[in-house]
Amino acid sequence: MGLLGDIGIFSLGVGKGLSIFAGGVIVAKNKPLFSLIQKTSTRIVPTNYLIETKRLLELIFYYIFYRPSLLRFVFGIPLRHHLKKSNFIKAAGDNCSFKFPIHRVSRYRKYIGSNALNRLNDFLNSNRKKAISRLKKLEAIKGLKVLTTNESEETWPFIVLMMPNQKIRDQITSVLWSKSLGVGRLFIEAISNYDYLKPYFKNTNVSAGQQFAANTMIISNSPWLTDKHFNQIYRVLNLHLK
Repeated sequence: MGLLGDIGIFSLGVGKGLSIFAGGVIVAKNKPLFSLIQKTSTRIVPTNYLIETKRLLELIFYYIFYRPSLLRFVFGIPLRHHLKKSNFIKAAGDNCSFKFPIHRVSRYRKYIGSNALNRLNDFLNSNRKKAISRLKKLEAIKGLKVLTTNESEETWPFIVLMMPNQKIRDQITSVLWSKSLGVGRLFIEAISNYDYLKPYFKNTNVSAGQQFAANTMIISNSPWLTDKHFNQIYRVLNLHLK
């Protein structure tokens, strides 16, 4: 969520640029408010050694498998399975739930996160330069809308593309999503149409959200997406947007 409000929330979950496998960070610039957050955390967040041990083991395996040569086994195979069954919500990792354990992060996982933080700026700067270069190339494709921002410090974990219609978007993702090229969909439904969120909306007919979900796709800005890989994506986009 960043720092748009009085309280900032940063996810450190799986797949983030800075990850401790599960968990996050809450920050507040206002000292009295931050003091209240700390007191609330002390009161309601328990220590659970069993779950934290599980998280540490998951983080170790995450470190082992989070590389191009092994990701195909833990991510690629399940992804293609879900796509084959047209289960796009699972394919996009949108099958979320509010049923998750709340517990304290151990000192060891905090150390891993703070150590990775020292490398984060260089990582973000490199990603930013790469994204800006690729944005310019994508913006030259007729009929393609590239969603950009005026923020100079945008981190660009991925690039969001808006297609002229859902049919073209589906044609492109049917070719690229399963190819280990970092192409996918950001949202499968409007936010009000996910089963676990429906109870929180009086009106689930959000046309702007439905159109956004229907017409958009994303390209990863991962360091593993080489220029060769990006050019493959670029050729497919050009082919379908002539």
